[in-house]
Amino acid sequence: MALWLFRAGSRGEFEKKFLDEKRVYVTWELPRGLRKSSHWR
Repeated sequence: MALWLFRAGSRGEFEKKFLDEKRVYVTWELPRGLRKSSHWR
């Protein structure tokens, strides 16, 4: 069985935003080489 856990910020500081907007936001740091890529729009 697969399980996904979403945390609304490292301390839950975005929990209200996630629940109010009925959305889950997924973010991550890009490796250095991809940050300045000319392929992003």
